[in-house]
Amino acid sequence: PQQRLIPVIQRNAELNDLSNVEVVNVAISDGKKSSMDIWLSPSTHSGSSSFVTKYFVAKSQSIACCTLDDLFVDLFIDKADLIKIDVEGFAPEVLWGASDILRSHRITFLLVDFHGRHLQHRGIDPNALHHFVLGHGYKVVNSEFNKSGYNLYTPASTASGTL
Repeated sequence: PQQRLIPVIQRNAELNDLSNVEVVNVAISDGKKSSMDIWLSPSTHSGSSSFVTKYFVAKSQSIACCTLDDLFVDLFIDKADLIKIDVEGFAPEVLWGASDILRSHRITFLLVDFHGRHLQHRGIDPNALHHFVLGHGYKVVNSEFNKSGYNLYTPASTASGTL
């Protein structure tokens, strides 16, 4: 959702002849707020900008919010092969706003970086969030749950998850 990265993403799609890419400048959340401030990290490491951690550089940007459930409806998305959630400790809000698409198994592969340290700092148990995903009928593809790193999920009803 960083405004400064939109031209970079659009240019990357163009250079790779990706005609099915639409950049939507919204933050995915649980739907409790219509907009939020994102704390911008320095441009040399823009991937660590965060909704939950205010960096020493006090720059922020306001961004419109919506749920993943609503985004699927608004963009007429029936199913996603892969969704990656790596949002520096904001995964609870993203997942809570995706209950409908999780419950209906409309994501074939869900890759989530829980950022356990950020979650624990917020008083959120990474294990509880893991069980939230499992409770929506998903299973872990990687050998065991990693509370501080990436976990790959697929609907439990599928025989085996392969990319």
